[in-house]
This record gives sequence, C-alpha cells and structure tokens, in this order.
Amino acid sequence: MLGNKEMMAAMMKNNPMIEQMKKANPEIGDALEDPAVLEQMMEVMKDPVKMEEMLRQQDQMLTNLQNMPGGAKAFDKLSRDLQGLDIPG
Repeated sequence: MLGNKEMMAAMMKNNPMIEQMKKANPEIGDALEDPAVLEQMMEVMKDPVKMEEMLRQQDQMLTNLQNMPGGAKAFDKLSRDLQGLDIPG
C-alpha cells in the first residue's frame, strides 16, 4: 500500500481533515498533489531513519522560524491555523 502513489493519493483525497487543510491552505493542496512529494512521503513512511531525520529537520526549521524577525508571529499564526482544523479524536 505504501508503494502505490495512486492509492496514497486516493486515501488523502478521501480524508476530510486533509481536504479541510487543503481548502484552508491551497499551497498545501498543491504540494500534496505533486507526484514527487507523494514519492518522498512514501519513502519517509517506509524508513524509520528517514522519518526521524525529517522530524529532526522539521523541529530545526520551526526553531529557526521562531528566531527570525517576525517568525514568532508567523509560528503563532501557523499554530492557530492548525488548531482551527476539525481533527477527529
């Protein structure tokens, strides 16, 4: 299942949370429909080392964002936007 881009794209298309996120942030929608991004996502999900590295890089990027002028404000907006999503559970 993780090796099939079409199945992955269909799963994301049928996920209401992903659809809501795409409507709120069209850039995310564009990225999630990019075959290269889907390929990268599948690779990361298959390899725990790559997943850990990606999460480490993400943490570093968020830290860098917060340390930039205006970055804390941008981070707060991102947090509010994500909190506004209707996430089940």
